[in-house]
Amino acid sequence: MLIANVDSTLLVDLTVSGLVLGATYALAAAGLALIYGVMEVINMAHGELYMLGAYVAWLGIEHFHLPYVAVLLLATAALAVFGLFFYDGLLRRLGTRGQFERGIVLTLGVSLVLQNGAIVVFGPEPKTLTTRLTFKTFHVGGQLLVATRVYAVLCAVAAFALLYVVLNHTSVGRSMRGAAQNPTAALMVGLNPTRTARLTVVLGSALAGLAGCALTFVYNANPTVGVPVVFTAFAVIVIGGLGSLSGTIVTAFALGLTQSFVGGLVSTTLQDAVAFSLMMIVLFLRPQGIFGREVRL
Repeated sequence: MLIANVDSTLLVDLTVSGLVLGATYALAAAGLALIYGVMEVINMAHGELYMLGAYVAWLGIEHFHLPYVAVLLLATAALAVFGLFFYDGLLRRLGTRGQFERGIVLTLGVSLVLQNGAIVVFGPEPKTLTTRLTFKTFHVGGQLLVATRVYAVLCAVAAFALLYVVLNHTSVGRSMRGAAQNPTAALMVGLNPTRTARLTVVLGSALAGLAGCALTFVYNANPTVGVPVVFTAFAVIVIGGLGSLSGTIVTAFALGLTQSFVGGLVSTTLQDAVAFSLMMIVLFLRPQGIFGREVRL
């Protein structure tokens, strides 16, 4: 009855906002799920990779005046390169698997360094992007949709389509899936675990950079912008199931829509409570997650 009495314009706005939130969570959670699946390491610095992508977008627009697509490609490539150095400089020291506690401590330290480094370099104040896209809208079914929100969702959809192709139809993807499902068997058939882990971190970092860049046009860039994103992404992974990347993506969009409608129709203070309440319920009723399975990825 509550939704039936709500203006259709508000419903469309809440739906689009929910899809944008879902795209944010899905891109962040997908990178986290990939790295955990292959290395069994929870990357506590993943939110800061998102933050770096946001600042790359800001620099590309404000200082180099690059077009939208070029900024997306730049942020994705820059974070992929950062992921390469991140793995070779730090994560490689953890070995290929089985360093769960050390991984948390190490990546948490990286998170704090990157946050404080961003404050020193960019300052604590938020950086807001204002471009032609900020004022561009689409007319769909009599409704006005802001271009930056539409493009953010489309970026996420395109990224997941490409990720599906990589994981299911390339040798790189098959090596990632093999290392995640049975690392011992993967080693026995000749897969290089170090190379596979490196490629996984690069891909996960690139997804975080794309998310940070695309969503900066909707929100803003600041040193702690990735903190709420990554904690919600953890909840998404738990709810969806650590063994299912597709379940993680579905859960991310479902949670984004739920939070948007709860915030718009009930109270914004309950938005975060929704995610973590659902996580606790799922952990109690189905510890492996809604889409959880024994085989990862």
